[in-house]
Amino acid sequence: MEEPEVVAELVAIHPEIEFVKLQEYTPHALGVTEQIRKEPEISVKNMIRHHPDAGEYAIRLKRTDVTPEKLRELITKALTRGKAIVLCSKVETIEDEVLHIPMLDFECSVSTQNLSKIRDFIKELGEKGTILESGRSYHYYSFNLLSREKWKKFMYR
Repeated sequence: MEEPEVVAELVAIHPEIEFVKLQEYTPHALGVTEQIRKEPEISVKNMIRHHPDAGEYAIRLKRTDVTPEKLRELITKALTRGKAIVLCSKVETIEDEVLHIPMLDFECSVSTQNLSKIRDFIKELGEKGTILESGRSYHYYSFNLLSREKWKKFMYR
């Protein structure tokens, strides 16, 4: 599955989600740093990157609009402006509660060795989700939703 299908499926398996937030941003040109490319034995914890509020503006989508087709349309529009789209971890529920999708961005070269390290790391965390390859690196999306407190613990861990 590609990211639009994963995001749509994630919303589908959580009927309590009412809104998701996406952000459009300008991707940095370098991608995976030269140091990481030269260091194949880098630990998975050093691959993790956090990009709080990386976006230039937010797109709030109602659950009924979170379809692979709509997401691809937003991605295509962003690409025409030299931008990219990122899913934010924060979601709003039908009961006006704010929950988080545990997600991790990894900055590493795409390789079977790095993918294996990331899989082992996710298993150690006891998480259930999916790992996506972006072409330049990997991203993890959990199938769980967490309260702010539990999400903070996940991120600290």
